Amino acid sequence: MPMLCGRRWIFRTDIMGQRTNALWMGAHVVIGSATALIVPFTPFAEIFGFSPLPTVSFLLIGVIVLLYVIAAEITKTVFCKKVKF
Repeated sequence: MPMLCGRRWIFRTDIMGQRTNALWMGAHVVIGSATALIVPFTPFAEIFGFSPLPTVSFLLIGVIVLLYVIAAEITKTVFCKKVKF
């Protein structure tokens, strides 16, 4: 996974021998997430036995993701200062 330290990329890796396009991957994540959030509110939900989550669950998931991103950024900053990139 690429990581930006200052102005340099470190740990640049390839997936299955090909460089990944961040925009392409981001689009798939957004489309997949949107689909997962919308399906319980469609007629397909009854067929598959899905039910919508309560609003509190969505808020809790959002807070957890936000805290994860903050923790990852803090860890990255500490690592980059220690390695002096």
